[in-house]
Amino acid sequence: MDRTNPPRQQTGTDASTTSAPVDQPTEVRLVNLCPHDVVVVLDHGQLVLRPDGPPARCVVERVHAGDIRTDGWTVPVVESRVVQAPVLPDERSGILLIVSRMVAEAVPDRSDLVFPDGLVRDEGGTVVGCSGFARLA
Repeated sequence: MDRTNPPRQQTGTDASTTSAPVDQPTEVRLVNLCPHDVVVVLDHGQLVLRPDGPPARCVVERVHAGDIRTDGWTVPVVESRVVQAPVLPDERSGILLIVSRMVAEAVPDRSDLVFPDGLVRDEGGTVVGCSGFARLA
């Protein structure tokens, strides 16, 4: 894990958030199973989590469902569904796995999965990180 200062400008998130009571923070080890760095932008700096192991990926089946026309362009539309969930390490106490939301949704019985939440953008609108993690309800 790298800690970098200063934080980038947070220009908004991709969805509204509500405050819920939160217990004291729990000390955990985060294992990044995304194929890229996950950057968490906090008030006091950035936490950079490097990939840690083979990426967790779903096998997705895509079937052509038709085309749409807009402004003189024909754009294909596919139906997409997960046909194989990724193989994940066994759940272990004190360890949370960082995965994509698609992976988390493919294995909803897992309680040790989190995914990046709250997009953080730079001045130009480019996503530079997240403001935290989410888990499925």
